[in-house]
Amino acid sequence: MSKTDYSASGVFVERGERYHFEVDPNQRWRDGDIVCGPEGWRSSALSGFKRRAVEALESRRRYQVAPWFVIIGAVENDGDNQFSIGKGIKWTMPSRGELFTYANDVSLRCARFPDHQIGDNR
Repeated sequence: MSKTDYSASGVFVERGERYHFEVDPNQRWRDGDIVCGPEGWRSSALSGFKRRAVEALESRRRYQVAPWFVIIGAVENDGDNQFSIGKGIKWTMPSRGELFTYANDVSLRCARFPDHQIGDNR
């Protein structure tokens, strides 16, 4: 889990403008002992107890329609204006404001969940 909910990019976007996001597909992040790239990972890739445990947390994933740990963009850290970036996307902004990003993970602040993110997701 990230130390902060969103990472501010310092980039301000305009409503209706189309933006092209591109992430180096060779980048790797660690989510605990799972290594993934900017497109994240799915619980179906796991097996046994670990798969069942992760599936039990899926309803708490911040952006439920996207894979675990995929890069997500949001305008003004607003949950209603989220989109999956992955390794790249062309996206028309639904609103104006600062662009924020995060790795799609559990939305739960608890000392029992360590910070799994390695590196900077900006």
